[in-house]
Amino acid sequence: MVNDYYYSWSPNGNEYTRIIIFFTSILLFYLLFDIAKILLAKQLKHKLTPQNIYKIKRVISLVIGIFGLFFVLQGFFPNEKEKLQQKFDMFKSE
Repeated sequence: MVNDYYYSWSPNGNEYTRIIIFFTSILLFYLLFDIAKILLAKQLKHKLTPQNIYKIKRVISLVIGIFGLFFVLQGFFPNEKEKLQQKFDMFKSE
């Protein structure tokens, strides 16, 4: 009777198993990814001096600033994006 309950809502009777496999694979991926991050952090521990951390933060802030400026300009000039895309398309077709 319990198995009938789980399989009664699925059209092919295999949906419950697919959901379990999906969530299990997601959790397994997160676990493996976290282990890889820990191992990588141990290897980088000696190279992250305060001077290198400062340089990394400067580069990251510059990249974030460039993307932020791009999105702000895109918000102020939404039609310009389409015009620019049309010009790129014309350039590719030539």
